[in-house]
Amino acid sequence: MHCISVTYKKAPVEVREKFAWSNREIDRLQNEQQVLDSEYGMVVISTCNRSEIYFSSDIGMDAMRGLVKKYKGVDDDLYDEYADEYLDEDAAKHLFEVTSGMDSMVLGEDEVQRQVKDAYQFAHELGKTGLELNMLFQGALRCSRTIKAGTDIKYLPVSIGTLTANYAAEFANKLGRKANVLMLGASGKIGSVVVKDMLDLGCFNMYCTRRSHHLDFDDENCDSKMTVIDYDDRYSLVNDADIIISATKSPHCVIKKEPFEANISDNKERLMIDLAIPRDIEPEVAEVEGVKLYDIDFIKNMAEENNRKKAELRKEMDKIVDKVYGEVKEDFGFSLLMAEKKELLDKDPDLRKKVYKMRSESSLDEIRSLIEAHEFSEKNEGARSVENPGYFPLMIDLSGKRVLVVGAGQAAKYKIRSLAEAGADLTVIAPSLSPEAEGYEDRVHFLKKAYKAGEASGFDIVVAATNDSTVNDRVLYDAKKAGAIVCSAEKPKTGDFIFPAVLRKKDYQVAISTEGADPHAAKQLKQRIAAGLEDELSDMVEVKNAK
Repeated sequence: MHCISVTYKKAPVEVREKFAWSNREIDRLQNEQQVLDSEYGMVVISTCNRSEIYFSSDIGMDAMRGLVKKYKGVDDDLYDEYADEYLDEDAAKHLFEVTSGMDSMVLGEDEVQRQVKDAYQFAHELGKTGLELNMLFQGALRCSRTIKAGTDIKYLPVSIGTLTANYAAEFANKLGRKANVLMLGASGKIGSVVVKDMLDLGCFNMYCTRRSHHLDFDDENCDSKMTVIDYDDRYSLVNDADIIISATKSPHCVIKKEPFEANISDNKERLMIDLAIPRDIEPEVAEVEGVKLYDIDFIKNMAEENNRKKAELRKEMDKIVDKVYGEVKEDFGFSLLMAEKKELLDKDPDLRKKVYKMRSESSLDEIRSLIEAHEFSEKNEGARSVENPGYFPLMIDLSGKRVLVVGAGQAAKYKIRSLAEAGADLTVIAPSLSPEAEGYEDRVHFLKKAYKAGEASGFDIVVAATNDSTVNDRVLYDAKKAGAIVCSAEKPKTGDFIFPAVLRKKDYQVAISTEGADPHAAKQLKQRIAAGLEDELSDMVEVKNAK
């Protein structure tokens, strides 16, 4: 996923207006051919503080950059100065921080979570989101909820609406009476927060405009605490208003200088706050005597002090973002892996069960290693052809050679003893040791634990001898990948060597092998040699040594 972002951090109001997106424009953009051809789609977030496009990397940054310039009618210089571009993981982490309010004017603000959710649902309902965007946006929303529930951010002012209401209350207190407030856009995302907070403060007479028959508030008591007027009658209230706040979605100014000035009879001090993008109040209104007009960037300065109090909270929030994003990244990788290996898993239900059992306790790399190890084992099972002349008998000095045995049960006990007695630098990994494998603590480095993917790396010789086929496959795969010589006790033909039956005396050794076909027969042959030839062999060696 990639992202193109224009926010309050770099772009002033007049620039953010140029990059704002209406739903109609978003719908048109979603139907551009590059987007239609995309596997994962696109989501557009357009608020008063930011315009951001999150899109599948298969669309390409160059293509999306060109579409933005075309739709917004901006030149290269303006785009380069104010637009930020995020690629891949940087884009995903940015989404998590935006949704959690960590990239907002007010750290931890509530409105942005709803705005992201609305933008995602809009694209999702259009069928324009695929697996990647679905998982990332759902994960980002979950991360935001976790931060709200798990930190003290909820105890501090976290919204533009709340800060606006608090500033208006300071203005009202100077009047020494309840201030008359005209609120335009009271039912919008920001406007509804402003109204509810101002009603809670109790120092205002509220007059709110409407376009529909009612204002859509969660709190049914709000209607009884305010006077609702028709939007077209807004100018009739400006003379009595001490405070005018506007937060509509209108693409044009809703308060203009000329009609405003024509409807006031005095030049008393009036506070006017414009929270909309594009702006609701014509900038020239500030020229009217007594008017103090502030736009949404004014809130940025108010938010800075609030954010200083939250500096420590930011560290907690960062940890939560890293944790939840890591989980989403693993989940997405797991989904892709399951799709990639679908044919193999369909053929082997037992392997599928093992994979899903590992999901809750193992990393994605470990699961991938398991599957690849299984594939490797399947390809090499019986790979040693009938025409192969067999194993080459070799006596090798193991002194100082790094040797790993995974497993310490019945299948491993003989191998551990033989390797330890041969002077190998031996490591054994197993959750527990069989009695037969104990007694070599002075010559073996025992690690009492389960084998983890990749641990066979760094050894010269590796022996897989557990009672779990999955673990043996993984050990075999890791060792082969690392260039070690490998023995598989369970599937001898998949390894490089086998352990022969050995008759070992002080002066000589005799190794007997059936090339893995019948280890029991090799053992019997060893016993017959020991019984019938032991003295003769000893005599031969003694005579040679004497000479």
